[in-house]
Amino acid sequence: MAQTLRGCLPMDTRHKVLVVDNDKNILAAFRIFLTGEGYRQLVCSNTEDALRMISRHQIELVISEIHLNGNIESGLLFLTNLRHKLPHLPIIIISNQIDDAVEQRLKSLGINRLLAKPLELRVMKRTIKSVLSLSKSRYSKNKILDQQ
Repeated sequence: MAQTLRGCLPMDTRHKVLVVDNDKNILAAFRIFLTGEGYRQLVCSNTEDALRMISRHQIELVISEIHLNGNIESGLLFLTNLRHKLPHLPIIIISNQIDDAVEQRLKSLGINRLLAKPLELRVMKRTIKSVLSLSKSRYSKNKILDQQ
């Protein structure tokens, strides 16, 4: 167990994950899944709340449906805004309807992974760990380069 100074609490080192989806059942399932896997989680059902959460919290990963606020263009606009604000933030897209044109747009935005619904928990678990690990190694490499 980590030692702490008197009056100090240990730092929470769990990754903070934001999930954005219109479906309340999906959000509830992610809340249970992420908590069980040891992640801190925030959930939003629309893009406005998601952008507010991102500005207020130090989010380390976004998992988002592409069809937000009732249409795909809203989801793409959200991701475009997110990429401009936080270009290195890892993003996993989950959806049950992605055509080739949308997939190309997502790739051009630098989305880290694209997963089809229905989701398999073992695949989701592996994908989250992989994306966070890759993000951490990129961050460490950039930090070293900045110090030189």
